[in-house]
Amino acid sequence: MSLHTRTRSTATTALDYLMTAAFPSQRAALTDLAAHQGLMWRCVCRTINTLDADACSACEKPRPYTKDVTPPRYEYGQLLEDVRARLAEWFDDEPKERRPAAIGFRVTTEYDDGPAWATWDTTAYFTDAQIGTPYAKDFERSGVADALIELGDFERPQTGDTLIVVVPPPFAPESPEEKELAREYAYGISDYAHAAAAALGGEDAGWGSNSGYIGAYGLLWGPDVPTLRVYVDDYEDLVLSIHEDSDPQAFTIELPDGAPSTPDQMRTAGEAIADIIRTNFRP
Repeated sequence: MSLHTRTRSTATTALDYLMTAAFPSQRAALTDLAAHQGLMWRCVCRTINTLDADACSACEKPRPYTKDVTPPRYEYGQLLEDVRARLAEWFDDEPKERRPAAIGFRVTTEYDDGPAWATWDTTAYFTDAQIGTPYAKDFERSGVADALIELGDFERPQTGDTLIVVVPPPFAPESPEEKELAREYAYGISDYAHAAAAALGGEDAGWGSNSGYIGAYGLLWGPDVPTLRVYVDDYEDLVLSIHEDSDPQAFTIELPDGAPSTPDQMRTAGEAIADIIRTNFRP
């Protein structure tokens, strides 16, 4: 099970300023709006609390829905953070919609390629309710759907699995750890190998991938082809070649829109690598 604690919003300072400037008759409405927008949280006892409070100031009940619930078989890591980021974008774009503390996804078996996380029939969890409520909108054709596909490609969910993802408050700052790990590009080189293996059918089709030393290159392999290597050559081009060839012929991987920064763009790059493999390395 992976854990994530909601951070204090950087908008809190602005909210404090507004509350100080408001007349007494305005403060109740501002507080209700702040809770509606996820800038504060409302307890089941109806008391509204600030985001840095882990328990209600009135009844002392702990704030619920501060931790993700995921299948216990594996850790999603950055893939789960991608879902969280896409949920934040979704609700940032819906300012009049009540912002939940978390969203729960169910497993669907309605797709031909096996079980997957459904983009519809999801559950919204609010801090002032004992149980979740159905969320009316479908995340289909959104960044949330793209991130869920990435989860399914990493490991197919099983019927009965639970996935509940905490939704960050608006304008949530990066954690110190995230700032330390920040990099100029959204994806490392080995991610391109993973995307290519997925585009070629993944494990079900006999394709696998791995990261080279400290992510400096990516390896991928499959039926009837030698192990291949994705790396940046001396001309700063992203290329593909046979891994252990002493004088390899390198094929340039075209990235017409530059380095990918979203799951959709990374899938496009994976498809480009897959096309090179189908053309040049298949017997």
